[in-house]
Amino acid sequence: MTEYSLDASVRDNMAKSYRKFLFSRGKIPAVVYGKTLGSMPLEVSGKQLERAVQSGRNTIINLVVSGNGGPYKVMVRDLQYDPIKRVILHADFQQISLKEMINTSVDVAISGETAGGLARLVLRSLEVSCLPAGIPDQITVDVTGMMPGESITVRDLNVPREVRVITNPDAAVVAVMSPAGAVVEEPGDDAGTAGNDQETATEENGK
Repeated sequence: MTEYSLDASVRDNMAKSYRKFLFSRGKIPAVVYGKTLGSMPLEVSGKQLERAVQSGRNTIINLVVSGNGGPYKVMVRDLQYDPIKRVILHADFQQISLKEMINTSVDVAISGETAGGLARLVLRSLEVSCLPAGIPDQITVDVTGMMPGESITVRDLNVPREVRVITNPDAAVVAVMSPAGAVVEEPGDDAGTAGNDQETATEENGK
């Protein structure tokens, strides 16, 4: 897994007006939580953070805090975005240990083509437990040959042995739906139609 470096410094000023000053300098207000760091308010490089976030939600970041040593291994815990400009307004980081299991979310993707119908993601992400370095970029579900009405559950997935999926094993991950506008014949429809035709013919003969 690719790791990214992130330069930071301790943030002493918590005023909203100071946040605007940070943004003008290309900095983002943040907080890191951890066993050795406690709860530490920071200001981090906006460009470096954007680069790390674009590589995936579970990217391991080497956080270097000016005057406080490091690098510290952290992952993004939460991001706040501007609803209009879609730029990061604030970041929360969680300190991690490469030797300790963590719980996180992993995106689900579909591959292959069904034999009929449309494959739909029921779950777009799964909760997993594993070592930080073993977190998969995504979990891919192969739908090749699947037919409408068929589905794949969590227990059917092929995941790395070192990854334990926490999500309910009976939960459907992918389901194949009938194409829009398709007509599904119900049992007895043919018999009912034949009966109606016979009744019509009888009525006509009786006239």
